[in-house]
Amino acid sequence: MVCTDELSKAKKRGEDVSQNSLTFWPDVAFRMILVVILVGATMWISAAVYPKGLGALADALNKAHYIPAPAWYFFGVYQMLKYFPGYLDVLAMVGLPLIFFAVLFALPWLDRNPSRKPRKRPVALSVAGVIMAGLVFLTYQGMASVPKALADNGVITHPSFKKDIEPVFQSQCLTCHGSTNSYALDNYTNVIKIDIIPGNSDGSKLIQKLEGTVKPQMPLGQEPLSPDQIKTIRNWIQDGAKNN
Repeated sequence: MVCTDELSKAKKRGEDVSQNSLTFWPDVAFRMILVVILVGATMWISAAVYPKGLGALADALNKAHYIPAPAWYFFGVYQMLKYFPGYLDVLAMVGLPLIFFAVLFALPWLDRNPSRKPRKRPVALSVAGVIMAGLVFLTYQGMASVPKALADNGVITHPSFKKDIEPVFQSQCLTCHGSTNSYALDNYTNVIKIDIIPGNSDGSKLIQKLEGTVKPQMPLGQEPLSPDQIKTIRNWIQDGAKNN
């Protein structure tokens, strides 16, 4: 086996590499300690001068306008969960992250090329590029899919699906009824497939579920929709459940 690293090449040329080398202790170790101290001090001073929280404080009483969305650094996982049915959510939350870290851990064995030049490290750079592109894509998709804030408009006589109905489903229902199950509520096409009878709100099972006359009452595990919200959905169904 022929060694191709720079140290072996220098020795073959007969160069005395010790003249241009530093010992790890204390030279290199001292420099590393100094850099860690400087970076730590900079972060501490920045946090003290420009304090910034990770997000808005939780308000357990703000149920009427609660928007279920994770912190920005979890948007990738938040979006990835939408690609897996409920029985596969463990794979998305545990399995794939484990595979990700396993690949990172194995990179030194997968690509043993000692060269530091990017063009000579195609395997490592390709894997890293694919992973980073995937994380960026998932994060962007997750940010774009955050439910819209609900407007407190009372009862709307002739509601619009896009303006008045869809935000209610997005805010209150998508936690369980995402895009991967048979009762998805993430867009008009999926909403209209569920138990809705256009022009007949009393006969629509959706209304019965929201009002609790058919158990379990929806949204499951959360506060029921307000009477104004249910009445607005009733009015939309009575108007023909249009995609307006």
